[in-house]
Amino acid sequence: MILETAIFCRHCGASDQSGWQPDTEGESLDDADEDFDYDEFVRREFPGEADSSRLDIRSVVIIVILLCFIVGIVLAF
Repeated sequence: MILETAIFCRHCGASDQSGWQPDTEGESLDDADEDFDYDEFVRREFPGEADSSRLDIRSVVIIVILLCFIVGIVLAF
């Protein structure tokens, strides 16, 4: 049941902007697919985003600088 003053449906997400569909059945969290692949979902939903599992050049540079700093401190003593 949806209240007349509701701005969206808690079950299916329908709203004034997306359109109200009285016959739509919402997905329940109980129906979650056990074989859900989060990485595949992220690739599909955000195709332009870089793969977060790879190290980018900034990360490598920061790691090298920190290692040099640590080695410098160890050699100074």
